[in-house]
Amino acid sequence: MRAYKKSTTFFFVGMCQMVLSQEITSVQLNPTSKEQTVFMESLYVPFDRDIEAEIDPRDHAGIPSASVHHCEHANAASGDQAKVYFMRLYSEFAPHYKAFVDSNYCGPGCYKLVVNNQLTEPSSDTTNDQLFDSFGSVVHETVHTFDRHTKLMVEPGIVIGFLPTETLYSEGIASIVPADAAEKIFRYKTYVGKGSVVSANKDGIYGLMDEFTAYRNGTKACIDAASVAKSKGNAKRTEGFLKLATQTYYACYEFRLFIGWYLKYLEKTKPQAYAALLNNTNFRVAYTLIEQGFLNDIQTMENLVKETPNAKWYYDYYEKEYSVYCKEHLPEVEPQLSILKVQGVDQSNYKQFLKKVTYY
Repeated sequence: MRAYKKSTTFFFVGMCQMVLSQEITSVQLNPTSKEQTVFMESLYVPFDRDIEAEIDPRDHAGIPSASVHHCEHANAASGDQAKVYFMRLYSEFAPHYKAFVDSNYCGPGCYKLVVNNQLTEPSSDTTNDQLFDSFGSVVHETVHTFDRHTKLMVEPGIVIGFLPTETLYSEGIASIVPADAAEKIFRYKTYVGKGSVVSANKDGIYGLMDEFTAYRNGTKACIDAASVAKSKGNAKRTEGFLKLATQTYYACYEFRLFIGWYLKYLEKTKPQAYAALLNNTNFRVAYTLIEQGFLNDIQTMENLVKETPNAKWYYDYYEKEYSVYCKEHLPEVEPQLSILKVQGVDQSNYKQFLKKVTYY
């Protein structure tokens, strides 16, 4: 995936009056080069609007470009070509995601770029190598397309609805986090940094959770695909999918930290809102399952990496650069995360814990 040297903003037309949250995708073609990184991120949009946006948190050249998402995938020839390619990949290597992505697809080809207020066509590069690098990102974006701030997809087949409660801007956690957190945590400034315009900041816990599950599913799709490729004896694909997974798995540790710190901050600042959140049983069940799933996914990935030397090199780099700091600080928030989780819940029995949700 090519690097962006300028700020990129994506505007998404929503299907209902609700905030959607989009991703920050970080893809480093060479782990030792921090210049080759792709960033995409969502702007916060008030609940009374139908538009969602993404913005690059690092303005390399100070020249903004944008892309308008039409939500009419079938009308874009390049999008069709890309979708066909992805559907073949999911069908062969991640069948669990095929129907979900097919029904809610959000991928390359369904937007146009706006540079200096001029509408232009995006890159026509739809070569297989280029598209392959977006395998997990398409799942991530499709999760955002599917999710609303009243439901979360744990994984295909498990969707949990809930009613949101009062929130605070996530950036407020700065008052309680370690002084070096903003510099040490890869996604800190983008998602919870002061002045961040993204949903993960402006919509508090619900924006954070939308990202948490999007990262979980994007990573899981890559890990699932690596497992299937390995079972087929396809070493090239096994390595390729694992490399993609290693680029995003550590978001699990980052967002668990963000959520834990947010809970601390919310309890301290607005105890009534904190109490209301803890009474939001369905949301807590969703968090419980997503955390369980993400941690299990990572264990599966690590087992595969041990048997795939080339992928291990990537994993070791990301673990050292981006995971270690988070893991050192996670014990500080484990009490909060334990309180948020619903004890005894797992995928075999979660429906027994859910409460009926009535939307007004």
